[in-house]
Amino acid sequence: MKPEELKAKREELREGIAEIILKSWGKSEKSIDTAYDITFYLHAQGVVIAVEGELPYDWYNDETDKLRIKQEFDKAGYKQTYPLKEE
Repeated sequence: MKPEELKAKREELREGIAEIILKSWGKSEKSIDTAYDITFYLHAQGVVIAVEGELPYDWYNDETDKLRIKQEFDKAGYKQTYPLKEE
């Protein structure tokens, strides 16, 4: 992604979150509902949790194999990701 595209995506996410927060004003249960709404919004936008230094389960046979695969993944810039919410 080009820097200007990344900047535009960040701004889009900020505006979406701000809109959710503004809509929540005046609700009695706003904090938990707002947190869920923001999580669902970010999930719908494709936002994920990136975890550095972790390999998917069962991708290796032993610790030597695990270290070799991790080094290759790190060199390639691989990051393990997880969705923000369970499907």
